[in-house]
Amino acid sequence: MDISRLPSFRLDGKIALVTGGSKGIGFAMACALAAHGAHVVIASRNATDLQKAAEEIASQGFSCSWVQVDVTDKENVRRMVDCVIAQHV
Repeated sequence: MDISRLPSFRLDGKIALVTGGSKGIGFAMACALAAHGAHVVIASRNATDLQKAAEEIASQGFSCSWVQVDVTDKENVRRMVDCVIAQHV
């Protein structure tokens, strides 16, 4: 996927958390946010898909990490948010 850059829209120094970020629309959103300077944290249930997606984003020179989560589990979501805050804020 080619990630284009728009100089008029910058997210440098921001953190973007994208659930469903390993595939489809979520992945496209993560790519766009990363292309505009955000460090993107992608989240989904499948660690293999997450790692592959994060590697693809990083291979284009963008900042990305991932966290495995099941968004149907309230406590799992709390842990995800706590993890992102602890690592990136």
